[in-house]
Amino acid sequence: MISIRDFQFNPYMTNCYLLWDESRECVICDPGMCSESECRRLDDFIAAEGLRPVALILTHGHGDHTAGVTHCLRKYGIKAYMSLLDKPAFPAIDVHEEDRLSFGSHELIAIACPGHTPGGVAWLCIEEKLLLSGDTLFKGSIGRTDLEGGDYDALMETLRGKLMSLAGDIEAPAAPLQKRPRPTPSCSLSMSLSTWRNSADGRRKDKNHRGQGP
Repeated sequence: MISIRDFQFNPYMTNCYLLWDESRECVICDPGMCSESECRRLDDFIAAEGLRPVALILTHGHGDHTAGVTHCLRKYGIKAYMSLLDKPAFPAIDVHEEDRLSFGSHELIAIACPGHTPGGVAWLCIEEKLLLSGDTLFKGSIGRTDLEGGDYDALMETLRGKLMSLAGDIEAPAAPLQKRPRPTPSCSLSMSLSTWRNSADGRRKDKNHRGQGP
């Protein structure tokens, strides 16, 4: 069983996730720490829980999700995995559709999710029925596409062509609430998609769409 701990870092309160299982191997997702104190919060939790980071995964390349990458790479000697379409300013291994990353007894599958950025990626754990979708999908809303590299049509294709096919009891953007000691809002993927689809965002074709996420 995967355990998940979420942190909110930087002025945007960006979600960073730690995922681990009984092996104590863990994966860091979207480390947005932008100060020494925020880095210590993450490091102290990892040490207290006896976790061993083995990889760093990113959902996209915006600074609020990547500010703490260099710290993690240096401290833990791990590698970063993301789509190079987002042109990272740090060393990273390119990720493509259906690439797989293992930790402990679990596996994450990459799903290319362009739209919010050209190289957006969602990470799916089939065994645990959870999806880390970054800024592609929020509870009842979607990521903005008015920033550089954003593409509304691509985001619609991602949502309708990929994420809707995953709907059911998949949890997004994080794990089921009962698995986390300090939960942030989460709901089923199907609920998020249904709420968005029935909203103005889901009906309107707006090339300058301003959804959520910086």
